[in-house]
Amino acid sequence: MAAELLHLGNEGEAVRWLRQQLARVDGDYHTTSSTRFDAELERQVRRFQERHGLSVDGLVGTQTLLVLTGLAPEPNTPTLKSTF
Repeated sequence: MAAELLHLGNEGEAVRWLRQQLARVDGDYHTTSSTRFDAELERQVRRFQERHGLSVDGLVGTQTLLVLTGLAPEPNTPTLKSTF
């Protein structure tokens, strides 16, 4: 996903992806598949930002995306493991 700013009022597949990633991090497997960035999704983003020490603004920019994708990698993403 390209680093674009997502915010209240946006619509599209990037918003659906955001919902899925937040659900994966939170362990919420009953999330909606809506493609609209609504007030509830903004609250979820703010809670995520607060929990992870990010600027709490409800906007999904580069920093929020970096933390989110680090915590919820796509299935089958290779990971590095220490051999020590």
